[in-house]
Amino acid sequence: MKFSKIYLLLIITLTFGCKPEPVRSGEENFGIETVAISELQTNSKAYHLSNVELTGYFNYSFEDVAIYAGKRSGTDEAVWVDFSDNLERSISEELLESLQGRKIRIQGNFDATKTGHMGVYIGTVEITYLETID
Repeated sequence: MKFSKIYLLLIITLTFGCKPEPVRSGEENFGIETVAISELQTNSKAYHLSNVELTGYFNYSFEDVAIYAGKRSGTDEAVWVDFSDNLERSISEELLESLQGRKIRIQGNFDATKTGHMGVYIGTVEITYLETID
């Protein structure tokens, strides 16, 4: 009985005590309009070539580098991401892989005419700043 309580305490500690390291990279720009991915979905042309801030779930896999509105969203609720030259130089492949599935906040320039791989995304944001928020 005593051992089961110790094991339970150990499991709880390991489950809730292990948070991934926060990530901040790039230059944050204060005063950028925060836009919901759903707003880009319905009104992408209004934000074309505008600096925007988005929050969503990052996916980094073969032919799918995007930020999604929700964990189970499809590409119709996602924005393809490219990285600015400055940000690309400061982020490693390992770091990008570690961001897989994490909730992030990004800032960058939105282009409604570039719809990502196979043309199935809302548009593309060239990221100049990213930060984990989970």
